[in-house]
Order: sequence, then structure tokens, then C-alpha cells
Amino acid sequence: MCSSDLSSVLLVTSDARGHARLIAASPRESGHLAASPATVDLWFDELLDEGFHEVSVVPPDESPDEARNRAGAPSIDPNDRTHLVAPLERLPDGAWVVTWRVLSRDGHGARGRYEFRVVRDGDGAR
Repeated sequence: MCSSDLSSVLLVTSDARGHARLIAASPRESGHLAASPATVDLWFDELLDEGFHEVSVVPPDESPDEARNRAGAPSIDPNDRTHLVAPLERLPDGAWVVTWRVLSRDGHGARGRYEFRVVRDGDGAR
């Protein structure tokens, strides 16, 4: 196999991955927190594009489209372009759903959601 054939194989392999995948989050999925977090931090397995990103934090019984979003505008960490950060207002006790959409640098969009809980009395915080 000549070097041009090898580069074609490598290019196809990296392009076949497609969408950015969430690999870590804080607060973590299904986490129970003793205090309201100051931010939602999301890490992905691909570099993020500056363009289109959304993060919403709403109670589970409200639609992200209709509810008041408790998250501010997300931004990409300039020191780690796989890390998206959204500031949060102080959340009351209860369940919260994080919904996110990102655009990776290869132009593919991805979305997801997960839930966490704020439990200030310490019962069940982990």
C-alpha cells in the first residue's frame, strides 16, 4: 500500500466517526448535589466549532422550548476546545434536565440530554 492509499484510509476512518459524543459532564448524569452548581460543563470527544451551541437547564416537567432556561449562553473553553461551559442561575432543590446541542468542527451537529438533582438537605447528595 503506498502512502497516498494509507492517507485515504485514515481520512475515511476519521470522517466516519461523525458526531461529537459527550464523554463527561458536570454536574454528572443522575448526580445528586448538595448545592446548586454554578455552571454546566460538558466535554466532547471532538473539537467544537464556534458556531451553534445550546445548553438548557429546566425542570423535567417543562419543555425546553416553553420553559425559562436557567442556563446562560454557553461558550467554548479557549484552553480546551472540547469543553463547553454554560453559567447557571441558582437552582432550587429538585430534578433538573440538561439538554445540549453542539456543532463539531467537522460540521456535524449532535444533541443529548441528562438529568441531575439538587438536594440541599444533604439527604441523597453524592
